[in-house]
Amino acid sequence: MVSPARRKGVVEYLEQDKGYSQRGACRVAELSRGAVRYEAKKKPDEDRLCRRIRQLARRYPRYGNARITQQLRREGWQVNRKRVHRIRKEEGLVLPRQRPKRRRRGQPAERLQRAAHRDHVWSYDFVEDRTEKGGRLRVLAILDEYTRECLALPVAPS
Repeated sequence: MVSPARRKGVVEYLEQDKGYSQRGACRVAELSRGAVRYEAKKKPDEDRLCRRIRQLARRYPRYGNARITQQLRREGWQVNRKRVHRIRKEEGLVLPRQRPKRRRRGQPAERLQRAAHRDHVWSYDFVEDRTEKGGRLRVLAILDEYTRECLALPVAPS
């Protein structure tokens, strides 16, 4: 999908370089003649607002659109968040999106139970291996956490 601004550029190219009429160029670019002739009107306070947004962005580099909008409204500006976002995007002041912090899974180390005596805490783990002929073996290792002794190693094909 091509943006209207790009299509407008295509119409200009067709008119100037290829000798198309405006009507013919608009037909080729699938753009209305009104859209080609349209000129966006800048609001009279736009330059002052841009300067103020740049100042706020320098002073508060971690502020996003909502907080800058709020600050501008406190100062008496009549702006909404979309206008502030558009101006910041044009000025290259948009911050990268913050990634959410990853939640830790499991229990914290200080809450894990430590083995106080023999047979108090056991741990287990499955280990998988392959034989020479390509068969799979699964081994269940059971350990006593206090003595670090291997209590069992049952092996079974899987």
